[in-house]
Amino acid sequence: MKVKLKDKVAKKEDINRCLYLEKIIANESDSNLHLSYNKKDLIHKLVNKNKILLLFYKNRLIAYSNVELSNKDRLNWIDEFDIKKKFFCFVGYLGGTRVSSNFRGYSIQRFFIRKREEYLKKIGCKLSLITVHPKNKYSLNNIVSSNYILIKKNKNIFGKIRLFYKKSLN
Repeated sequence: MKVKLKDKVAKKEDINRCLYLEKIIANESDSNLHLSYNKKDLIHKLVNKNKILLLFYKNRLIAYSNVELSNKDRLNWIDEFDIKKKFFCFVGYLGGTRVSSNFRGYSIQRFFIRKREEYLKKIGCKLSLITVHPKNKYSLNNIVSSNYILIKKNKNIFGKIRLFYKKSLN
């Protein structure tokens, strides 16, 4: 069965819809596998060339994901992802993908990975970064099947254990 979905780039007025989806996801049993975002976090993900991508079904937000570009606030990426400083300005980070539990299992995360990689290539990025909780088997499968290479297992800047992956966009 084909389902008609609509995607778009978020604007500031879409933040409350994202927060509503965050609230729903926070009540699900696997919520400890994800970092949750607050309003300030989401607004920050809209500055400069950072983007939040939204996915709708029948005008209802069912998923969103973000992409961030390297900047002075993200110098931790150099060590976390073993990036040479001279390449830092050509790096993008694929943030978490949030999907309503009713729509999981339909390759939405892979769709977002592809869309964000296309955006990064378009603006000249050469390297894509992503992290995942080691027990999040579905995200791990999506990341590995999208040809990301494991760099290491370590704590991120929030003290959470994550697997760190990167992929060349050439």
